[in-house]
Amino acid sequence: MPDRRTVLLAGLAAASASLPLGLLAQPGFTLDAFIELSARLTGVPAAGLDRGAARVMYEAFDGRGLLPDLASLASRTGSGAASTRLGDEVVAAWYSGICETANGPVVATYTGALLWGSASFLHPSGVCGGVTGYWGDPPAT
Repeated sequence: MPDRRTVLLAGLAAASASLPLGLLAQPGFTLDAFIELSARLTGVPAAGLDRGAARVMYEAFDGRGLLPDLASLASRTGSGAASTRLGDEVVAAWYSGICETANGPVVATYTGALLWGSASFLHPSGVCGGVTGYWGDPPAT
């Protein structure tokens, strides 16, 4: 009969053998990789994405254990990455500035949310859109 040590070692060996080799060989999914994935999904150049907001989002996804899923998403080519629930969640986080954590939603950015740049007439509440009375003038076009 095998002793306890042999059984434990055999169990550990079996468990490690069941892990996908690609996952074991993959380096950690970094903040820079998250920014590159975000740029690909949103269509905004990586340099145009707020690194501070990216860090908050990255930590939120990490806290929910989704970094391996993001790494898998980043490895996809073509439109396959954009048409996933996780891809939609990344885009929604950038456009709204709000991301989901294990403890509920958190604001990654307010004034830096991509939503505000989606139309020329949008601006965050509390941020002036022009000189006093600008809203009373007809549009330039």
